[in-house]
Amino acid sequence: MYERYFNLAENPFTIAPNPRYFYLSEQHREALAHLQYGLNENGGFILLTGEVGTGKTTAWRCLVENLPTDVDLAIVLNPRVNEIELLETICDELGIAYEQGSGIKSLTDKLNRHLLETCTRRRRTVVIVEEAQNLSTEVLEQLRLLTNLETNESKLLQIILIGQPELLEKIAAPRLRQLRQRIIARFHLKPFDAKSVRAYINHRLSVAGASPRLFSDASVRKLAKYSKGIPRVINLICDRALLGCFSEERATVDVPMIHRAAREVFGTYQFTADRKLIAKTTASQHAQKGKGSYVRPAAMLATAAAIVAVAVNLAPSYMPILFNDNSLPGNMVKHAVSLIEIDSDKTNLATEPVEQLSDTDDADVVNVAESDTIETEPDVISSPQDIETDALPWQNRLAVASRKQDPYRTLFDLWGIELPEVLEQSPCEYALQHQLDCWHRRGKINTIKRVNRPALLKMISTEGQLFYAVLKSIDKFSRLQLAAADKTIEIGEDKLGDVWTGEYTLLWKRPENYRDTIYPGDTNQAVGWLSEQLASLPDYGPPVEESLSYGYNLESRIRLLQKRCGIFVDGLVGKETLIKINTLVGAPPKLQQNEGCSGVS
Repeated sequence: MYERYFNLAENPFTIAPNPRYFYLSEQHREALAHLQYGLNENGGFILLTGEVGTGKTTAWRCLVENLPTDVDLAIVLNPRVNEIELLETICDELGIAYEQGSGIKSLTDKLNRHLLETCTRRRRTVVIVEEAQNLSTEVLEQLRLLTNLETNESKLLQIILIGQPELLEKIAAPRLRQLRQRIIARFHLKPFDAKSVRAYINHRLSVAGASPRLFSDASVRKLAKYSKGIPRVINLICDRALLGCFSEERATVDVPMIHRAAREVFGTYQFTADRKLIAKTTASQHAQKGKGSYVRPAAMLATAAAIVAVAVNLAPSYMPILFNDNSLPGNMVKHAVSLIEIDSDKTNLATEPVEQLSDTDDADVVNVAESDTIETEPDVISSPQDIETDALPWQNRLAVASRKQDPYRTLFDLWGIELPEVLEQSPCEYALQHQLDCWHRRGKINTIKRVNRPALLKMISTEGQLFYAVLKSIDKFSRLQLAAADKTIEIGEDKLGDVWTGEYTLLWKRPENYRDTIYPGDTNQAVGWLSEQLASLPDYGPPVEESLSYGYNLESRIRLLQKRCGIFVDGLVGKETLIKINTLVGAPPKLQQNEGCSGVS
């Protein structure tokens, strides 16, 4: 009714689970990552739970839109079924013929034959069950039995259970302990915080083609309180508020409109009860803050002092262990902090410990570490000159070479940047001085291929030693070129799996004024850069008129690029999307000549 008044392409706040309107908050991104991780594993159960209206259905529909083409999907929307009806539903979804009145054994046998046939064609089968909290214990047990269908190498079926928190209570029953042991990934969606509520509203308005300023800041804060951060409730209140705005011929939604809209959504009784609960909770929180304000600083200082004292006492004994892998030469201890940062998957740069290490400290730490290594592991290679490296396995040859210099040096060389012999800061901080940034990730080789950048890989030798080597290039035959110091080795991609830990770091060029993920509705200089880069690529059109605003037209072009390049399609411009755009416009260095994007030259 109000779409034409606000120049909307469609209603932005419908409660239908349209994946195009899916707002990928940090926790929704994490939920999808868990689902995708589970799908990449071999069989078992994947759980996605959350309160009513938190976006579970939209999340799995978004996952379905991005499923690989080799996946067959069966969706069970009605959980109020018995064991036979469940099997019949799965057979119907997969197109498996069966006779009416078939029993559990007959249906299971037909399903097993179908799964074996699809497995020989290198296809996978996934079953998604909605409202799984309503499944009976008997049906859950039947689902568990289906995960027994397997070959010698792999499971034939993967099951995703979507449900409310009651599902967690149900599977906690002793009778379902075997099912619990087969859960390979799980995530619980929580409501939005106030900041995410604003971003969520902006996203939906942007997709529908409206200005994100339709709602005042004060009205959004009030909306966050009334909705308690539940996306479905946010949609209902926003829809009523826009209708009220239209009827009064107003340009923006204010607090009184949100108040009236919430009353309509909840009804007078529930609305009054909710307001009393909010007021009571807020008052209680303020009282707690006031009560503890005189005690907390002293308690915090005492705790901090105790922690510092313990750390000082334990530091000398644990420093040798910290560097005991002996994978770094003595003059590289100052850089060890940045490498440990990769080990722990942290992105913050720990610079203070580096500044506190003097040259004398470096020598002491390394000498103790080497002494411990010789005593406890006499067979460990202690220096590159000790043995004839050509007789070693390829990973050990790289491990020996990696001790000759900082492994980051090879990576920086590929970017045409010389890393100083003595570096008083971490390599990632040094990169920032050259308009570059580090991207630390754990993943698979396909992710590195997608962004098409050389990467520093964390690896392990046959001696159990950690070391770092740079993946410099991949040729058309999937042969990898790995380098450490003066040693370069070529291997087949299949040989990397047993040596690489999955952790890697790569360098990328940040757009000017880039701070964080670019969301629909954002207006800044980074959006202008994004529009210009896309305009330089074939098939992505000229810059939009409002080049500093990330609106619907620009988002649709980003989604097209993400789809063509195998990046998760969400319309959000994160680091992976930015790195890919950088490589597409021709910025060196590249990992392989073929970009791997259909329709992109």
